[in-house]
Amino acid sequence: MRKQWKVAATLGSRLDLRLEARFEWRKDRFAHQVVMVTAATEHLCVQSVEGNDQEDFPPSPPLQDMSVEQRVGSQVALGVGMAGSAMWSLSVEAQADEGGLLFDWACQTRGARIWPRNCYFLSGDDRGANSAPAEVLLYRWKGPSGVPVEVVLTLVQTTATLPLGYRIANQDAGVLTNTPVAMNDSTGGSVLEVEGQPADREPTVPKSGTLRWQYRIALRMGVE
Repeated sequence: MRKQWKVAATLGSRLDLRLEARFEWRKDRFAHQVVMVTAATEHLCVQSVEGNDQEDFPPSPPLQDMSVEQRVGSQVALGVGMAGSAMWSLSVEAQADEGGLLFDWACQTRGARIWPRNCYFLSGDDRGANSAPAEVLLYRWKGPSGVPVEVVLTLVQTTATLPLGYRIANQDAGVLTNTPVAMNDSTGGSVLEVEGQPADREPTVPKSGTLRWQYRIALRMGVE
């Protein structure tokens, strides 16, 4: 079994700047990272928080099988996995020339009490700064030209997907807390949790069905 996969998107004609989603096998599932790659170095922006085989609802959907397809103008990473009775799937489309990675998740609940959720460790000092209800800054870097480049996660909602929210919490031995991290706090680790809105995660009776949610992580040129 191949244990590493990746897809990459560049920002327009900037071939020296790209965003990669990297998947690596760890114990019993694929974890993933989003990395900004420049001509001189790499910058880890986020890394998925993974669970274990005892959790039916881990911090991030479990992926046990991965592949990458080459399509016209783009690459697409495809993943599937199971936890408890639920089956999860993912596609990550590297949007050519737009510097973006579109994450499209789905879960066949099969009666499990589950709602959309993804957790990421954050590494950037500017994490969360100048964020908005549907957008959170993950990483900010100023290259040799002096022009800042930002990596931003945007929540996506369509007629086929569920509404999402997010929060940033302190990391305490890998466990999420309800204590917000200061906007520009560069001390210690923190975790970004993307999850379904409260109204979407309070079923009185578990129902079988398919949940689907999306978000986009992309490069953009910042402003001073």
